[in-house]
Amino acid sequence: MTERERFEAWAQSRNMGLCVMVDGSYYHTAADEAWAAWQARCPDGYKCVPVEPTEEMVDAASEAYMPFGDMALAIQAAIVYAPEEQQ
Repeated sequence: MTERERFEAWAQSRNMGLCVMVDGSYYHTAADEAWAAWQARCPDGYKCVPVEPTEEMVDAASEAYMPFGDMALAIQAAIVYAPEEQQ
């Protein structure tokens, strides 16, 4: 199932009008704006994190970072402690 098919299944479950115009946009503004928002979400395999790291993220990065080590490890530790998305 494509991303657009997943969106349309979700939109249909909410009774949105899904008439697609020639340019690929939706005739109904609500559906068109929902599709734009759907595409702007954080992609699979990524985790959206705050612009300003939380104290827990800073602590985790500090504990994982070693001057002779890999900075990627510190970043991964910080991401683990990033707050979860609110549903």
